Amino acid sequence: MMRKIVKFRDPHIPVLESKILRDLEDLSGLPFIKSDRFFFNTRLAYNVINQRVVSLVIHKCQLSDLPESIGNLDALRTLVLSFNHLTTLPESIFNLKSLTTLDLTGNSISFGPYSIGTLKLLETLSLGCNQLSTLPESIGNLKFLETLNLNNNKVAALPKSIRNLSQLRSLNLNCNQISVLPEVFANLFFPRGTFNN
Repeated sequence: MMRKIVKFRDPHIPVLESKILRDLEDLSGLPFIKSDRFFFNTRLAYNVINQRVVSLVIHKCQLSDLPESIGNLDALRTLVLSFNHLTTLPESIFNLKSLTTLDLTGNSISFGPYSIGTLKLLETLSLGCNQLSTLPESIGNLKFLETLNLNNNKVAALPKSIRNLSQLRSLNLNCNQISVLPEVFANLFFPRGTFNN
């Protein structure tokens, strides 16, 4: 499909992606910067490869909502939405089938994102410092997941499907309500020092 390309800051990107970035700027009150590296003080940044937005950072912008249109950034590989005021996610986020990294750390999300299992290429999922009490069974569909951060939540039990995460190498469960680790961990391999509870 031929996409109309326009200039957004320095790089050229599709018109629809440009509109989404402008909408996010309006919501945050900040301008985006283009960067291929993100630092701890980066607030609003994006990266482009082959005229497509592949990385998006919205960090400490006090956002409580995201536009449904964010799901149209279909080349997105990295999405960082850390330390905002999000309580829910637009369902369209689960259309981002190219995502390998999703960071939702430091929000107020209280439910497990039930459609998370549709993001089958995820390698890193950070849900730390939220209000989660459960995780959906669909998390077991994330066959490439290597890192799962759930620290500082209210999780009391893990879904049985977690045994399907054969690539999982790092799991952080610090500061949750889990008193006993499930048997499923007998089938998982964690290199020394990468399992935290």
